[in-house]
Amino acid sequence: MDEVDWWSRIPAYAGLGLSVFAVFRGRTYLQVSLGNQYDHEEIFVSNMSPHEVEVISLGAINADGSLSDWTDGPQPWRSLPKRIPARGHLTISLDADIAPANLCHAYNLGRGGCFVRITGGKVFSNPGLIKRKWWKVRSLFRPKFSDPLE
Repeated sequence: MDEVDWWSRIPAYAGLGLSVFAVFRGRTYLQVSLGNQYDHEEIFVSNMSPHEVEVISLGAINADGSLSDWTDGPQPWRSLPKRIPARGHLTISLDADIAPANLCHAYNLGRGGCFVRITGGKVFSNPGLIKRKWWKVRSLFRPKFSDPLE
């Protein structure tokens, strides 16, 4: 068996680790949160990625985990699309005419939230993808087990 030259493999593995780290650091990531300030609901979007992104739509997450887009309705959202600079922040004030009045209340009860969609079609939401999928699975089985007399 040949001897292994570890002095050449250690820098190679370190380079591999650094390249994997660079791939994950350069990906697109937005942090979305819902807030209530001065009796007006707002969506706070923080761009954590090293490049600029454009938000094209936003909406609410229903109790069953489905997305209801507010830009598809009869009145388009007037302030979209918006660009967020690299590592920047955006605050979107929700109109009482278009957005539901109790979005923060539904989020605090654990039955709703908000989302934004960027130009590539990727959705970033609060709550996250795993929780939304769990709500979808739970809503599929809930009618079957909700009332035993039916």
